[in-house]
Amino acid sequence: MKKFLAYTLLGFGCIGSSVAYSADGIVQFNGMLTEESCDLSVDGNGSSEGTVIIPPVELSELTDIDNAEQTAFTIALRNCNTSMTVRPRFEADNAEGGYLINTTSPENGGAEHVQIALYNEDGVSLNAGGYNPDSKNPYKPLEVDGETVFNYNVALTGVERSTVGLVTSSLVYSIEYQ
Repeated sequence: MKKFLAYTLLGFGCIGSSVAYSADGIVQFNGMLTEESCDLSVDGNGSSEGTVIIPPVELSELTDIDNAEQTAFTIALRNCNTSMTVRPRFEADNAEGGYLINTTSPENGGAEHVQIALYNEDGVSLNAGGYNPDSKNPYKPLEVDGETVFNYNVALTGVERSTVGLVTSSLVYSIEYQ
């Protein structure tokens, strides 16, 4: 009991000791609230969601990101009521090392050791799971009376130990206004 009381008093003594601190700077936050929006369309389907069909790739032709056969898709914005610049921002939570991982398990017929790479319209690889610099994924001015189109590509990539099977994944995106 004496040890418990001594530790308790010691603990309260630590709690009661003064803490030193100083205020050395200020962080300011700037933001914007807007009701502006656009209608989104994936591959011209009129919906913000869509499916991109990647043609089958023979295992012997599966290659690295620099040489993979790319499949084009678009994200378009229409009926915008603002004159801001915009770009899609990718937020996939199923990405590893910047590539989308195959979400079809081997038990369900999924290929192993294969990924889906994302590219900009110039064929430069993008980080499918996070930040991309303006030089790789630039902002574009909105076409108020027309359509602003972002062209992208995807490709299956893999390594020597890849196996045959289904490849599926998804990419979450949001529109950044600037």
